[in-house]
Amino acid sequence: MTNTPSLGVCYFPEQRSESEWQNDIDRMVDLGLKKVRIAEFCWSLIEPEEGQYECGWA
Repeated sequence: MTNTPSLGVCYFPEQRSESEWQNDIDRMVDLGLKKVRIAEFCWSLIEPEEGQYECGWA
């Protein structure tokens, strides 16, 4: 077991062109990111009503 810290990032796909998403994801993987936090400012697009989830909001 190592004590190597995990590296993560905040990512805002709603601020990027959808055509850039795959490149962004590939770069995160290449950098060794282990955690990505998304949707903190656009949660209402993912859950427009309590308990109703829309994953195709892009």
